[in-house]
Amino acid sequence: MRKRTKLLWWLLSSCLTFLLILPVALYFLSPILAQKGLEHWLQEQNFSHIELVMEPPSWDTLRIEKLKLQKNQTDKLITLSTENILVRFNPVDLYLHQRLSLVQLPQSDITITYLTDSIETTEESNDLIDLSNRLPQQWFKKIPVDLIQVGELNLNLDYPSDTADWRFSGALLFDGEELYSRVKHYRNNKNLGWGDLKLGYDNHFYLRLLENDNPFITIDGALSYTDQLQLNSTQHIDVAGLQRWKNKLFPALTSTNAKQRSAENPLIINGQLKTQGITNFPLRTQFTPDALLGSIQTQQQINANLSVVNPTPEIEQAKAEINGHINFSLSHLKASIDKTSTLTLLNINHAALSQPIQKLNIQFQNTVDVDLNLAKETLKAPLSPQIQPLKIKINTTSVNLPDVAIAPLELNLNLQKLDLMQGNLQGHAELQKVDIQLQKKQQPLINLSTEFKLSKQQLSHNYTLSSPDLPVVINGTTATDITTFNSRFNWEIKPISLATVDTPLRKYFTIPAELSLKAGSLFHKGSGQFKNNQLSINANTSIRTATIGWGESLIEQLDLDSKTALTPSGRLTDTGNIKLGKVTNGIEITKVSTNYSYTQERSKRRDLVSLKTLTAEILGGRIKVKDLEFDPLNPDLATQLDIEQLDLGEVLKLEQQQGLSGEGKLSGSFPLRYKDGEISINNGKLLSLAPGGKIIFSPSASVAAYAATNVGLKTAIDALENFHFELLNIQLNYEPDGTALLTTRLKGSNPDWHNGHPIDFTINVEENIPKLLKTLQFADKLTRTIEKRYR
Repeated sequence: MRKRTKLLWWLLSSCLTFLLILPVALYFLSPILAQKGLEHWLQEQNFSHIELVMEPPSWDTLRIEKLKLQKNQTDKLITLSTENILVRFNPVDLYLHQRLSLVQLPQSDITITYLTDSIETTEESNDLIDLSNRLPQQWFKKIPVDLIQVGELNLNLDYPSDTADWRFSGALLFDGEELYSRVKHYRNNKNLGWGDLKLGYDNHFYLRLLENDNPFITIDGALSYTDQLQLNSTQHIDVAGLQRWKNKLFPALTSTNAKQRSAENPLIINGQLKTQGITNFPLRTQFTPDALLGSIQTQQQINANLSVVNPTPEIEQAKAEINGHINFSLSHLKASIDKTSTLTLLNINHAALSQPIQKLNIQFQNTVDVDLNLAKETLKAPLSPQIQPLKIKINTTSVNLPDVAIAPLELNLNLQKLDLMQGNLQGHAELQKVDIQLQKKQQPLINLSTEFKLSKQQLSHNYTLSSPDLPVVINGTTATDITTFNSRFNWEIKPISLATVDTPLRKYFTIPAELSLKAGSLFHKGSGQFKNNQLSINANTSIRTATIGWGESLIEQLDLDSKTALTPSGRLTDTGNIKLGKVTNGIEITKVSTNYSYTQERSKRRDLVSLKTLTAEILGGRIKVKDLEFDPLNPDLATQLDIEQLDLGEVLKLEQQQGLSGEGKLSGSFPLRYKDGEISINNGKLLSLAPGGKIIFSPSASVAAYAATNVGLKTAIDALENFHFELLNIQLNYEPDGTALLTTRLKGSNPDWHNGHPIDFTINVEENIPKLLKTLQFADKLTRTIEKRYR
């Protein structure tokens, strides 16, 4: 490599030496002798195929009509061709100071063809560029020409197949104080555009890279030298232009990226990048533009405003405001992004959303360090940035899912182990006071804390949900394929004390005022999946030893177990069993037990409740309700209530009549019908069981005193003081308007009354049942009936 460097400098110095000695020779020799002498001198320098055509010199001017030559070396072939060279000089300055006034070359072509299979890369190579003494102030004064004008200079660097070819074509002007050139450059015949370069004697450096006469890179600074060549400069970069230039410079990388994005929708980054800092050039580097670019290192403060249209199909636009600093070379990039930097995503859309998220803003909470190996670009490998742990805050506008509206969110993220190319990361996230409306109905605020991991397009979560409005804590996990949004999830609620949720629940859910949760615990867990935009769920719910009030009624020792399932078709089912220790509502009901199921089918707009094996104990006996099904939204049902072993003594206690008691068992059935919110009973029956029973009425002193004045009442009381019945038959018909017809037949005798004379009578009572249960009309009608029969 060192040989090629020396060769280039030697070639340039030889040309200048040739132009300096040529006028002197022409003054003292004839043009023919000078031409022969120069040709001989060039041959001694190992040039061949020399063509030299000159005009006779004048006092201060020399014209060379044509100069062509070649030089063969072991590893390269150099060809120089130029015409119509004009050289002007002052003979005194030329003789005393060896200086020329003007060198003008309308057109020159230099081609260097490398013949070896590869370019040497070791430090021992002689073909290296030495930049240790290349400040303009150092080499401007060594140029023995006041003014150099090159109208068109074409420099072709033809490298072996494993190294890119370069070609430079442009003009050059040097006036002793400033060098200016405008050059078009090509890499493997790809036009990379124009470049303007200005170098000043004061070491000022100015470079512009142009695209259609518009600069996309501007570098303005000053060169200096300590241990190595440095450029302290400010850069202004149009990112879209830089991206297009990079795609031309590295077409292999562009082809690789093209596989990931549609050619009709390329990723285009727009915006401006401003940097300021120091660029270091190596003291020795290979004599190829790729090697020179690859050996440059720079440290810069950066300020960027960037935007990308459709970075992904789900995002309409991304914007970034970036502040920080970078340490960059063509093979490596280290960047540190200040926490003042922001990233904004606009109009995020996905099939899971009912409408796009208008804006998502990402604010860094700490400095972000990025490490990127760029050397792999030339190896046709994807970039693999390494990002240090970072904290960010994400704010969004409202998020709308089907039937779910979420108010603007603020998410705090702590990200670790980021590998963007592999799509891997893990971290921690927190959401506070998430405001949700479900089907336009306000829900309790939610706090979310989650540990998550993304690997191979799979996003997993371990999360905790809580609420400042409810004493509820939910723990769960999810696993989501981010390419399809298909998810699997499960959850479990920390056991809830029902008494603690009674009041706060009423703020968000419609709960009847008569209902109160007094005691008990709730247990709940479930799992499900979201696949192909369809949701399926399985859940288990249990309630233990609950106490629930309903107005004046009280439900105690409630146990419930249910299983809930939602199918992808939208069919919701809930099945389970209910057990009640005691229900008190004037009448005490115990040991209530039933199995139930609830089905909702949205596609058919149908809801169905089914009750099976409903049993209970009441008034010393048992009741059983036959299986039934009904629509809870429009109930219309018919069933039968069967009664077994009802204790007559417990029934008579309901009358709360002092001195009234009884013995015996009753069984029967009541056909029930519920329709349009009204209950009816048709021909319900209760029948005493053999061998019958007794009714005993021991009146209080006040009742006895009153009966003494009323013959009929006294007769009835006497008969009931020790009434032994062999038949007690009760029929009940209850109309929807609340009217009840109660027909009671009583057959038996009182052994202590009229020598046990048989008694057989029927009592008809027509009354409103609720009122009937609260009065003694049944006993009054009974006594009057007996009085009429036996007066």
